[in-house]
Amino acid sequence: MSRFDITDFIANPTVDKLEGADLRKADWKTIADHFEIPISRSLRKDRLKEVVIQGLISSELLSDEAVRLITSPGDLIENVVGSPFQLDTTETVSVEAKTLVDLER
Repeated sequence: MSRFDITDFIANPTVDKLEGADLRKADWKTIADHFEIPISRSLRKDRLKEVVIQGLISSELLSDEAVRLITSPGDLIENVVGSPFQLDTTETVSVEAKTLVDLER
C-alpha cells in the first residue's frame, strides 16, 4: 500500500490517489471536514470510507468510478438478461397486487 498524502489529495482529489492508499480513520475524517461531508464521528472506518467517497461523488469531486473503491467484486454482478442473478419482479408484483385485491374483498 502506498503512503497517502492528504494535503495533495485535498488540493486535487482523484480516484488514483485513493486507490491502493492506506488511509487512517483520522484521514477520512479530515477529508470529510474539509469537503463539508456530514458524518457521524462514531462510524467505523469502513463505513466512514463509504460515506466520504459517496459524498465526494455526490459533490462531483470524484468520478462515478470511485464507487469501485467501496464496492466488493460480488456486488458488481451485472443484471444481464438470462443471468441467474436477475430477478423477475413482474410476477411478484402481480401476486402482491392480487393478494391486496383479495384482502380488500
